[in-house]
Amino acid sequence: MPYDSQKLADWPDKVEAAIEGIVELVVAGTLEMGPDNPATEPWLSDSVGLERTYIRRALAVLSRDNIVGQIPGEGAWVWPVHVADLQRMTKLRHRIEIPAACSLVSRDPMPDLSVLDAWSEYLIQVTKSGASFSVNSLIYADTGFHSALTAAGGYALGSKAIETWGRRARMYFSRPEHHEILAGGYSGIVAATEKIFECISERDAGVSEFSEWYFEEWRRLLAITPANGTLSIEVDDGSPIFEPAR
Repeated sequence: MPYDSQKLADWPDKVEAAIEGIVELVVAGTLEMGPDNPATEPWLSDSVGLERTYIRRALAVLSRDNIVGQIPGEGAWVWPVHVADLQRMTKLRHRIEIPAACSLVSRDPMPDLSVLDAWSEYLIQVTKSGASFSVNSLIYADTGFHSALTAAGGYALGSKAIETWGRRARMYFSRPEHHEILAGGYSGIVAATEKIFECISERDAGVSEFSEWYFEEWRRLLAITPANGTLSIEVDDGSPIFEPAR
């Protein structure tokens, strides 16, 4: 469950809870990104509501993933996230996830899909018509589904890489100018993910086709940059196509 619907102290894995809490501080704007804004362990512990031991271990994980930097005695900071980071990691995800999805479809017997089913339902819940839409919840649910899919397909390390991508994406799209891009164009991501789960459930080899659609949607969204009140989309020939800001 995401940060805003369950107290982190109730999470069974306190290190994961601490990681989530630190990411949420950035998403909420409480913790600014960059080395000019270091945070001490006591401050993070108070802000997240978990013991310093868990904060320290969480910072070690985030440092390993190049999400935070640290200077002993001064504190830790979150590195700014750039779209180029997400674009590179999306290419890596593409190389990992499609083989994982195809492997999962061909598994005999089929592994338990209850975790995937739960993430799929949650993704539908946070994006359904009439719901209080949150880009943060969308990325959290989307990452959870695709990380679980990759793990079920036999790519445990790849699953962790997707979690890292998700944390970076949540921080990147928390900025207002980036938030609008995803808020106005997430429907293809959700539709493709629904089809991916349907194919896995039915052992349909078409899962690769819908996985390609999913990544095409992300590549399209990550190519959009705010420009003078419009959304500028860089196309292959280098010329921009302009659309009204959503």
